Amino acid sequence: MSTFPRALKTLVAQNVRAYLAADALLLAFFGAANIRTREYAESGAPTALPYLSIVPGQLLDLPTTREGAKARFDVDLEVFLPRLAPADDTLAVPSVPSPSDGGTGLLTVTRRYAATYYTARGESFACELSTPISVTGKKIALTIPTGPAGTVGRRLWATRSSMTCARFLDVVPNNTATVYVDETPDAYLGDEIAPYPGIYGDLVEQAKATLWTNRTLETLVPTATHIQLADSIAAFRDEKPVIDAQNRLLWKTTVAYSLFYAMSTRQSLIET
Repeated sequence: MSTFPRALKTLVAQNVRAYLAADALLLAFFGAANIRTREYAESGAPTALPYLSIVPGQLLDLPTTREGAKARFDVDLEVFLPRLAPADDTLAVPSVPSPSDGGTGLLTVTRRYAATYYTARGESFACELSTPISVTGKKIALTIPTGPAGTVGRRLWATRSSMTCARFLDVVPNNTATVYVDETPDAYLGDEIAPYPGIYGDLVEQAKATLWTNRTLETLVPTATHIQLADSIAAFRDEKPVIDAQNRLLWKTTVAYSLFYAMSTRQSLIET
């Protein structure tokens, strides 16, 4: 049993979650509700995607010759996405769609768009997201690119309001139309997300960078007297992305925090 307060496990996980949710890039992709602590018992339950979960691990005492106490705490970060259809990287990437006011309609959103080409051979990677457009009670007229020879149609992708995760919007089943009128509310965008080369693994790297920047975890000082968090180190161990049992694409990394507490009275840190 650890000599550290049991509440320290919760404090570490809470701080990790707070640091990740304060990162503007991660927040815009996942949303605040989908950056949260997850228990192992929840692993098989349906989850709204995309999802960045923080899974508390084990709190272990570490030997130290210094006046104080040392512990290690592991936190698993897991990024869950819908399974992505493989893209054909030999196909050209479309130019970026251009949104504009489409007249009176149902949408009150701030939205961005992307497009992919598809052929008899497969689908291209998605283009970059368009500049955002904000409308109130409007339709959005989207000027879309036509593809090269062999293009059968285009698939369109849109973000939910003020987010950056591009979700499936619709299929344009030809290579001739140049305008698409969008009246699809956020709730009716699909779960499938746009294919981008490497970008989703980069979300894990962004999370790691955020935690490395905040690796001192200074707010974790327990309430007991004469104790101070003197040092902390964060180390990362990555696993290869896999398809899990729920057909989700999963990236996982473990953050191992080594925390050193200096104190004048060791007993003040021990559970009673």
